[in-house]
Amino acid sequence: MKELGFKLYLLFIASWFLHLPDRISFLGTIRFDFILVIILIVLLVLSIRSDETHTDTSDTYKSLLVLMIYILVTIPFVEWPGSVIRYGIPNFIKGIVFFFFTVHFVNTEEKLKTFIWTFLIVQSFRILEPLYLHITQGYWGSAAMISNWEFMDRLSGAPHDIVNPNGLAYIVVSVIPFLYYLTAVSLKNKVIFALTIPMYLYVLVLTESRSGIIALMAVYAGIVIKSRKKTLLVSIGVLCAILFFVKLPYETKIRYLSIIDPTTVHSDTMRGRIEGMKQSFDIAMHRPIVGHGIGTNGEATWNVSRWSQISHILFGEVAIELGYVGLIIFLFFLKAIILDSIANMQLIRQREESKDLLALVNAVQVYLFMNLVFAFASYGLSSYEWYLIAGLTVVIRNLIVSECYDVSNSQVDVGGKVVIEERTS
Repeated sequence: MKELGFKLYLLFIASWFLHLPDRISFLGTIRFDFILVIILIVLLVLSIRSDETHTDTSDTYKSLLVLMIYILVTIPFVEWPGSVIRYGIPNFIKGIVFFFFTVHFVNTEEKLKTFIWTFLIVQSFRILEPLYLHITQGYWGSAAMISNWEFMDRLSGAPHDIVNPNGLAYIVVSVIPFLYYLTAVSLKNKVIFALTIPMYLYVLVLTESRSGIIALMAVYAGIVIKSRKKTLLVSIGVLCAILFFVKLPYETKIRYLSIIDPTTVHSDTMRGRIEGMKQSFDIAMHRPIVGHGIGTNGEATWNVSRWSQISHILFGEVAIELGYVGLIIFLFFLKAIILDSIANMQLIRQREESKDLLALVNAVQVYLFMNLVFAFASYGLSSYEWYLIAGLTVVIRNLIVSECYDVSNSQVDVGGKVVIEERTS
């Protein structure tokens, strides 16, 4: 049952991210993704009932469960319960299924590696498809206003992939930690990294995404912090950054400089983004306890402040939709993920022979750090990212503990969380 669930989950990953129902009309007609989700949920329930999976008692699971209950209980008290039921809850479900499907169907190390590579291949296709269209057909897909109604072209997702330039930049940056750390596993992975990273960085530049560049710096900072060769990496990073910046087109240089220089022509849009972030918390104060309702970010922003742009800071989005009580619950959820990730690293250090798991622990940690930074320039309460990270963190912990440790061994407290310390003989 779990074997079938895992295979269907991989199919769902491919269909969901590649938008197969949009590319193949028949799949769209039968609502293929929806059918897959229903089947996977049924298999998950049957798997739990047949005692094939143990009950998840992690703090990550508990905090997510509290968040889910809070969202459901507060529906009658939010500003627009109709919008929540019709749009908010369905979109939230689309995000949280990544946690439950990952935890329950990715239950061996081989499955975890297969899942990660499936994810990387699918996301790589989403990066390379618009690049191919750009090179062969001059495709851009989007544009951004510089100032005074002047515009510049920006690369977005391919026509079948509804993702804006910032979203495409996020996809680029999200695969880099995994590709980098998996180079330690085999020569083949090193070749893959060397061949793909120049193309991915080129796509990142074409998106003209400032938040994408900040996220890339966060990834590099995470890699440096975790490395034993910090001085060497910093030196290489500074040199590459200088050479990279010198080769950039003039408008791109100015756009990136607007992150720190308020006098550039691109600074108007940067200031607008910052003002929008501040305004998010002002909007949240109109419904500070339970919020306006999940999925009502845009609705609340327009009705309260007459802004057409939705909140572009995750914590502002959560405060608007769930209120400050919901924001506190969500922060506890993030804290649980962070502590579980720290515990995973402490455990994996005692299992030096598992290069694959060590690489994935490092990659997930950097991916998590990047998302925490990116959260200050993006929304995503109902997106898959946080729930996938949470699921991967729990899966890795389960694999390490189940394969190498006995709960009767001595334990150590990590940030209020008890984890196993010694390996069994």
